[in-house]
Amino acid sequence: GSGPYRVITNQALFGFDQDTKRMKLLEVKPGRTPQDIQDLVDFELIIPPDIKEMAEPTDEDLRLLRDVIDAEGYFLKRVIRK
Repeated sequence: GSGPYRVITNQALFGFDQDTKRMKLLEVKPGRTPQDIQDLVDFELIIPPDIKEMAEPTDEDLRLLRDVIDAEGYFLKRVIRK
């Protein structure tokens, strides 16, 4: 069967090992280390030696997330500004 391909959090990007299906750390938020992320979870992550730092979202990325992907605000918290 199929399962998730990627998991994205506000701290890191994860993938999955094809053979074992274990979660694998792919990228970390700027200022975080792989050990910081490991300390946040209750299971052992696969941590390759070539972990990348996540790029900050562009204005276009944020627009797509807010206005197209989650226009109703089900997943992204909204702050109403008047």
